[in-house]
Order: sequence, then C-alpha cells, then structure tokens
Amino acid sequence: MHGDYNSVITYTMRNFSQEEFSQALLRCEAEPIHQIGQIQPYGALLVLAADNQRTVLQASDNLDEFIDLANNNVCGKALFELIRVTEASQVERLIQNTNKQSPTFGHLSVSFRQKKLKLQARVFISDQMFVLELTHDVGVNQGEYCFDLISLQSTLFTLNSKIEINPYFVQVASLVRDMTEFDRVMVYRFDTSWDGDVIAESRAESAHSYLGTRFPASDIPPQARRLYTSNLVRNIADTNSKPVPVLPVLNPLTKKPLDMTLSVLRALSPIHVEYLRNMGVQASMSISLLQNGRLWGLIACHHLSPKTISNALQETLSFVSKICFSGFYLYF
Repeated sequence: MHGDYNSVITYTMRNFSQEEFSQALLRCEAEPIHQIGQIQPYGALLVLAADNQRTVLQASDNLDEFIDLANNNVCGKALFELIRVTEASQVERLIQNTNKQSPTFGHLSVSFRQKKLKLQARVFISDQMFVLELTHDVGVNQGEYCFDLISLQSTLFTLNSKIEINPYFVQVASLVRDMTEFDRVMVYRFDTSWDGDVIAESRAESAHSYLGTRFPASDIPPQARRLYTSNLVRNIADTNSKPVPVLPVLNPLTKKPLDMTLSVLRALSPIHVEYLRNMGVQASMSISLLQNGRLWGLIACHHLSPKTISNALQETLSFVSKICFSGFYLYF
C-alpha cells in the first residue's frame, strides 16, 4: 500500500458500489459531525446551564453507569441534586477555571453503588453552557509523562535546524508511540489540495505499514478538518462500541443539537467507523499539527484492539501538538 491510495479506497468501498460510495462521501462532507448528538460509551456527559444552580439541560443516556441516580429524569434538576454538595463544588471549581478555548481537567469523587468512585472530569464551554465529561479514572497523573516530555523537547531542540522534515518526524512518531503505546503512529502531511501523505511512521510488527501512502482529501472532509484546529487531541476508544445518545436531542436553550466541537467523547460518523474497521483499526487517536494556526498535518495513531487514553496523557499530547512547530521549525 505504498505510493498510492487506490487500495485504501478499496478497503472502504468493499461493501458499496461506486455510486453508493460517491453518495456516501457527499453525505459525509455535508454531515454536521460537531452536532452528532451521541458520545462514546466509555464516558458520560452533562450539559449545565450558566445559572447559579448549574441546572442540567442535557445528559447522556448512560449517566447512571457513573453516578447514582434516583431515576433517569435528570434534566431540569440542579447539579447538587444529582451529586453531593461537596462534589458539585469540585465541578464548580473546574467551571471557574474554564474559558472558551481551553477545557479544564480534574478529578471528581462520587458515591456510586455504596462505594467511592474516582472519575476523571473535563469541562468545556459550548454556546455559553458548561459541558461536563466524565470518564473512569485510570490512575495516571500528569507527572508520569514528565520524562517523556523532557525527552521530546530535548529531541526537538537539539536536532540540527536544517534537518530534513521526514527524519525529524520519524523521531516525533517514535516518541509519541513510546508515550502512548499505540500499535502504529503515523505523521500525515496535507498538500495544498488537502490530499495527505504519510511521511513518517513507527509501528509494531503486527501493524501494517502505511509509510509513503497517499490518502485523498475526501478521507478527511472540510468540517472534520475544522474540528482538528479546535480540538487538538481526539481519541476513538473502540470502533465496535455502540454510541450513547445525548438527551434531549435538542438543547432547550439553543433549540439545536449540542455543539460538541470541543468534546473528547463525541461519537463518530458511521462512514468513518466503517473506514477504520475496514483498515483493521479498533482504536485510534489524532494529534493536530498546526502551523501558524493552519492545519498542516496530523499525528495519526492506530491500535488493533480497544484503547482509551487518560486526561493526563491528553494534556501532554496537546503540548506535543503545540511544540512540534515551535521556534525554528516553522520553516517546514
């Protein structure tokens, strides 16, 4: 699969005629994926109003798998009616530290089935509302990645400033794979037509090589590229999982589906799920590479079995995204 993307397209076309595939691509390009209205089931989501009560406006249908609920009718209730006042205060501290560009990360201890459950918490702003995303804690903290960051920074800033771009990103791919333990890590560069080339790769022996493969612009439609400039790290935990709806479908304040641009739990477009499955990928992660605010490429990570990443690792990888083009590397 080197040098051309015809065989890559064949993966996805396997179950479609040419006409069906063309129509599917058109639907994909028009799909409002930031308003998909579903999340991946490894987490739960609450949409909170900007009022003093933090009234619940929407919630994922699996909330009772993360916190104890008297019933599933949570919308319209104040946050402190769902969780204890001390726990609601933890969420409020995260809210106070959140701005429109930067989500806030933390932890939340809740009572769940007569036990204390430690959850990872993430808050971002959507249409002047606060969205709380909850995932199970995996026992990893930011400090555990300090050595990886120091190693990465050392590599980036000690490389000769005239080094060719491909060897540079080979080292970046290798370092990211060491940090994340994904089966395959590729660096993917866009051209002026938004076609993409895999210019660097680090992989396990069990993972197929895509080095040198060229992918068409239609693989990543325009609305998806826009999301990559806002949400720098995106994890797809399991392509075989069933998405969970966010209810009600229309937000009672905006009368529209929730804008999930900054969500890490946002579910996938069905055609993208099929695309990954046909490549044998069960989990993936993307790290945006921006040059002067424009999407230059991606670090694309694939895993052959389900895989989630911690909030701490996500924060670290956001930093990786920002430093790849720092200083003298802007000439690339």
